[in-house]
Amino acid sequence: MNRGLQEHVRALRFYAEHLSIRKTDVDELEQSKKQLKDLRELIRRWQSMGDPVPESLKTQVAKWEAEIGRLAGCSEAGHVYEEVLAIVDLLGRRCRRQPQKDLLKLIREREKKTTPAESYRAAIVQILEESGGSAEMRNVRDRIEQRFRKRFTQADLDLLPGREYVRWEGNVYAQVRKMRQERVLLRRGGSTLILAGRGKETGRPGRHQSQRLQWTRASSRQDRFDLKLMNPEVLDVAHCKQILREVETRDGRNPPHFSTDADREFRRWLDDLDSPLREQAYARLSNWFLTHKDDCKSSPLAEAARELWNALFCAEPGDRLTSPEAGHKMLPEKFDRWWSKQSACQSR
Repeated sequence: MNRGLQEHVRALRFYAEHLSIRKTDVDELEQSKKQLKDLRELIRRWQSMGDPVPESLKTQVAKWEAEIGRLAGCSEAGHVYEEVLAIVDLLGRRCRRQPQKDLLKLIREREKKTTPAESYRAAIVQILEESGGSAEMRNVRDRIEQRFRKRFTQADLDLLPGREYVRWEGNVYAQVRKMRQERVLLRRGGSTLILAGRGKETGRPGRHQSQRLQWTRASSRQDRFDLKLMNPEVLDVAHCKQILREVETRDGRNPPHFSTDADREFRRWLDDLDSPLREQAYARLSNWFLTHKDDCKSSPLAEAARELWNALFCAEPGDRLTSPEAGHKMLPEKFDRWWSKQSACQSR
């Protein structure tokens, strides 16, 4: 395609994408069509009764037909549409193509496309935030329908086999289930959707959190330091996973990377919050910002490690929790000192 032709095609596409038709013109055209329809119905009734149709009605019909023709034909967009249609027909004959079939195929392919799941997810969060953190599923569904009604495709409106609802509703329900699994929504609540906490800074209540993260020791044995989260529904799992990715990829200088074993344990635990978090994972996380090595302590990895720690706990240890020797064994006295601070903090 030569450059001049490309510019013309680009200009036409730009015109179509940014076209703004005045609502008053559209409303006037629709009103005129309604008036004409009513008049024709009235004439039909007169004729069915065998009565002569008054000339005034015939005059009114002619008037509205002319008005509709004027409104439909006077707009610039209408003229452009007719010209492009003629060009497409001419090109189709020249190229031995069938525009009507190509257009039908294009429409069918467009109708197969559904509204992206991410759009529903964002809408659910926004609606809940606007509602103070919670709302009935029925109300959320109705508001989503209001927002997306003009954007629904035919595929969105198809009735699902064996279901009493259409595809877009099924996709919304699927997003709700997924968001509950990811702890974006609280698992409790039944038909009420409750937005989980957004405590992203210090393990403290976020905008929609009813309480702080509550930790307890998983074992009564004094030589065991695994921790169990008592209110996992409050944790913003998606945010923690995002920070963990930063921990995995940022430079720690010396050593350059986060512990593979600790990383694996965090990933396992974030997918199963009902299980205990093993001591080596959280202890080795804190070592990055509690180490005496200045280059490590000021590294990007240490910064990410502290951010993840503060998303989980509301108190930081005063000293590193493990021995610097190989094996990184937990130091009971250091743990007890930190655990007292953490327990007091989370109970407030």
